[in-house]
Amino acid sequence: MEHGRAKRSIDDAEKTAQSFAWSYFAFHAQQRQIVFNFFVVLIGASLAAFAATIDKPTAPKLHAVIGCVLMICSFLFWRLDARSRCLIQLAEASLGSISRPDALGFQHARWVGSQDA
Repeated sequence: MEHGRAKRSIDDAEKTAQSFAWSYFAFHAQQRQIVFNFFVVLIGASLAAFAATIDKPTAPKLHAVIGCVLMICSFLFWRLDARSRCLIQLAEASLGSISRPDALGFQHARWVGSQDA
């Protein structure tokens, strides 16, 4: 009796850990997509501002400001993306160590991680 109860407890813990790891992965993957979409919108708005100020007498100054803002934002978005990529890789490693193909009914399945690429 005790062995069966302990086995169920381990299985429940593994399912909980896998559920948590998957939620962690999904959250950070979604966050990375949202940051990228915001960056694309920022680039589009900057190009529109650049095009709208092309005929203005202060265009060179405005274009320099737009360029500086884009450089700073590009650096910040690059750092955010690097952070998100690291967090996603941690979640992938966690999912790879938790998931058991035989628990899902697949006898010959295996986790494809970043080492296989």
